[in-house]
Amino acid sequence: MSDSRPATKPTTEATTVSLPPVASLLDDHTPPDSVGVGGSAATVVPQAPEDATAGEEDLEESGGEPQWGPWRLPAVTVPDNLRLQTAVARLVVQKQRIDAIVREGQLDGLWPASWLGLDGRSIDLTAFVHSVLPFIPETGQGQSPTAAGRVNLKFTLGDDSRWDRRQVARPRALAARLGADERAQADKPDMAEVSLISPLGLCVPTQGKSRVGFLRQMGAASMAARVTALAYPSPSQLGLYAVAPGGQAQVWCVLGQRQLRRLEAHWLSVPLLNGYGVPEPKPWPENWPPVEAVAQALAECRGKGVPEVDLLGLSHRLTRQAQGMRWVSTNLLQMRNWLPRWRFFLSSFIGLPLLLLVVAMLALPRAIEAAAVAAILGFAGGAVAALAVPWVVARQRDVN
Repeated sequence: MSDSRPATKPTTEATTVSLPPVASLLDDHTPPDSVGVGGSAATVVPQAPEDATAGEEDLEESGGEPQWGPWRLPAVTVPDNLRLQTAVARLVVQKQRIDAIVREGQLDGLWPASWLGLDGRSIDLTAFVHSVLPFIPETGQGQSPTAAGRVNLKFTLGDDSRWDRRQVARPRALAARLGADERAQADKPDMAEVSLISPLGLCVPTQGKSRVGFLRQMGAASMAARVTALAYPSPSQLGLYAVAPGGQAQVWCVLGQRQLRRLEAHWLSVPLLNGYGVPEPKPWPENWPPVEAVAQALAECRGKGVPEVDLLGLSHRLTRQAQGMRWVSTNLLQMRNWLPRWRFFLSSFIGLPLLLLVVAMLALPRAIEAAAVAAILGFAGGAVAALAVPWVVARQRDVN
């Protein structure tokens, strides 16, 4: 039987178009950077090992970031401050380690209760950020319009406690999908959203937070997301103070010398704020409210959102309490909330005339009538005054 298949003929088209084999798309032993976008082949970059020490020369040849494809979105810029960049990158690494410890159930009770998620084996990223970085504007305040861009994973926090590449059947294909520019489009599935604290250069995902650690494991240096920039107080507006209420060492952060919050994780907050330009914690000023009074006010704020104390309001309250029992001269008719002290009036205008009557009777036994008349007149005058003053005050209230 003759072979009816046509003979293979070399063509020029076959040499000009090259598509990656299907096996390479599903090969989890090479990084997704070897696959181009739109069907074009890209340069294969060896995957960095887990210790992130080998393969750096290959990354340098590709511009410092694995080339997963010709990305079109612009990269999000960070402040040109090496000390601040180091502090932010260190915070990201510490968050990864905390996620690993919490996921394994180790050192329970070491972290603030507000950090833990509902399952007890994950960290609430929003609570973590607000605890480490005080005075972040609320949603809708100090925000710029949202724009599509690529955020640097080195300066991006994530939730690494949920899943990683070990739980994915085809991690390379998933990484290529989650890292693509299309994830920054609102009408595309698996969209990512990131809040960028612009003065710090810190990125906090609000949607797609669990993919950050996965993409890092796969050798990615950036990911696409819809980015919203947030403002943050300048270093000159912030102050750190080392205190020890009740013998317990704490660090308080004060905004504008008025708003105070306690740093629940000062070992994370202080290095980051120092890198931002905030000075080291200082002693508590003597002319401010006492440390114990501030600590008591913070304890009263628990359960009402983020505990915060208004130092000016607290100072006024302490002053009123100190002057509460002092006599102050004033016009009763100008006091709208005046409340008479009935014991004082009864003793002054009734008890005193009766005492005068007894003294007059003893001193003037032969002029009892005159003493009685004097005492009665004094009693009557006191009674009239005791009844007239409240009536006048009530009338003054009605008039006002």
